[in-house]
Amino acid sequence: MTKEIVCDTKSKSIQSVFGESKYWINSILLKGLFMIPKMDLHIHTTFSDGRCTMQEVVKTAEERGLEYIAFTDHAFSNNIFTIDENTIEEYINEANRIKGKSSIKILTGLEAEIPTIDKVMKYREQLDLLLISNHGPVRGTFRNAITNLIKDHPIDIIAHPWYINDTDWDKIIDAALERDVAIELNSFRKVPEPHIIEHIAKRGVKFSIGSDAHSKREIGMVKWAYDILEKLGLGKESLIKLP
Repeated sequence: MTKEIVCDTKSKSIQSVFGESKYWINSILLKGLFMIPKMDLHIHTTFSDGRCTMQEVVKTAEERGLEYIAFTDHAFSNNIFTIDENTIEEYINEANRIKGKSSIKILTGLEAEIPTIDKVMKYREQLDLLLISNHGPVRGTFRNAITNLIKDHPIDIIAHPWYINDTDWDKIIDAALERDVAIELNSFRKVPEPHIIEHIAKRGVKFSIGSDAHSKREIGMVKWAYDILEKLGLGKESLIKLP
């Protein structure tokens, strides 16, 4: 069963949030930003620590003009409210039920943790996207943990890549290129840093765009990522290939 939480609308009025979102999305199209699809591939729901149900997420995404979204709830995490063996089938079934009822492309994903990634693999074939992240300690260095993991597991996206030393990035990029793994431009945490994003782009790694939304206000709030892409002159070809 999911948590009974009312979808958060306290930070701003819905009218003002929708207005802002539509304004910057339309501005991107008017500027001709290489027709990058309007996407948010990192959204949490009440199945983990989000405040909106899947249906509320979809309704909000439709109203804000998004073309692609992904449900990416935490799975088998040791540190936060998370999907586990008791809720994962319900999560996948509910996502699949909602997919056919919307005009936008909806992807079923999970945000997995490095220490518990093997628990997610049982369900990998039922997922459209698999994000890997870290919210706690790992054995050895984060660089080694993430590079070894993406070499051995079918990961799509490295989510909110934070606390990475500049000198470690090329090893991570090498592994991402080898396994065709995208690196997320996380608009909530504003990572990676712009100079690292430019370096990643020059190396040819693809990007994903995500708000890391946990509330209604945050869904589709990815302006920071689009601004970075525009500044670097990057277009649709720089983004993850979606299923």
